[in-house]
Amino acid sequence: MTISDFSIHNVLRTYNKQFRIGKLVKGKGTSQSEAKSDAVEISMESRQMAFIKSLSNEVAVRVGDKATPEQVEVKVAQNIESVVGELSHEISPEDENFVELLKEKLVELF
Repeated sequence: MTISDFSIHNVLRTYNKQFRIGKLVKGKGTSQSEAKSDAVEISMESRQMAFIKSLSNEVAVRVGDKATPEQVEVKVAQNIESVVGELSHEISPEDENFVELLKEKLVELF
């Protein structure tokens, strides 16, 4: 089987044409829409669960043998809202020491 020079030339010309059209079409789109498609959005509930899990891990280390990490996570999840509410009356949640004081309050639960 042989392929003529004319056939190869037509294939290359078609690919070149498609490549140029693809560049023009991509150029018309906004970079904002491309960046948005790559963005990952995490729900507020997922963020809270991740925060509770990280807090629980640190509290479990501080508590030591008094409770298992699973017990700590359950107790932290049950009491986090009340502890944050109490602590927010004493110190602003935007304060850099808020998370450390929150950890200390959670350790006191055990």
